[in-house]
Amino acid sequence: MAGLPSAARAHRALADAEMAAHLTLYLERELMRRFALKSVTHALLGRIEKASKGALQSCVARSAVLDGSPERTDRPPLAEPLDTTRHHRRNR
Repeated sequence: MAGLPSAARAHRALADAEMAAHLTLYLERELMRRFALKSVTHALLGRIEKASKGALQSCVARSAVLDGSPERTDRPPLAEPLDTTRHHRRNR
């Protein structure tokens, strides 16, 4: 579970900005965990945004070549796909 805070209705713009920040941090942690990365760059996020779900693994690997040598941990990446669809709010 992402552990995202509930958005307040009183200050909608602020709530949206806070939710976007929390979601970005969650995605960064998940990418670091699943692909054994020490950091996630803005360039990597931009490339991932354009990649299909099935191409995520190769997108991260290609990013390693394009960005030089990204800092990776010693452990291999996890095989599970990154699924953000379950985190969409049900009641909009």
